[in-house]
This record gives sequence, structure tokens and C-alpha cells, in this order.
Amino acid sequence: MQSGLKLEIIVDQLHVPTVIRILEKTKVEGYTIIRGLTGSGDRGEKDGEGLTGLFSNAMIIVACEQSDYDDIQEDLRKLFRTIGGICMIQPIQWLS
Repeated sequence: MQSGLKLEIIVDQLHVPTVIRILEKTKVEGYTIIRGLTGSGDRGEKDGEGLTGLFSNAMIIVACEQSDYDDIQEDLRKLFRTIGGICMIQPIQWLS
């Protein structure tokens, strides 16, 4: 069993490629993307309506080691200050 962190990163669907670049820059290779999330937050309601994905969010789920998170946290923080978004962090264990 391996210990680490689970990151749930929620951003506008249009900004998913930027988050992926941050992850890949620090060699975090495994992630899952769930598109078309709806809800409400500090930047208003995201209803998922429209053809472009402009009004919906996506969640990028990452299982990583603490050191990987340490490498990406400042880049994520800078991104969230610019475009909004959130990263929820939980300690986890996984089998591989």
C-alpha cells in the first residue's frame, strides 16, 4: 500500500489544458478528468448550458505523493488567483 494525496482540482472547463501543463511540468502523469460539472461558487453559478463548455466546470483528480504536490502547489495557486478554481486535498492510501 502506498500513501499520498488526492487532489480534486476544479476549474472552468476551458482551463483544463493549463492545469494539465502544470501537472506535466512536474512529471505528475496520472490524472482523471470529469467534464461538465455544474454548481455554484465564489464566481457564480455554472449551469452547464451552452455549446462551448464556457458555463461548466471540470474536475481533474490526481493521486500523488506529497513531494509532487509541493512542486505544483504554487503554480496552481497563481492560476487560481488569475482564473478562479479550487484544489481540495485529502490524505489517501492506494494499491497498485
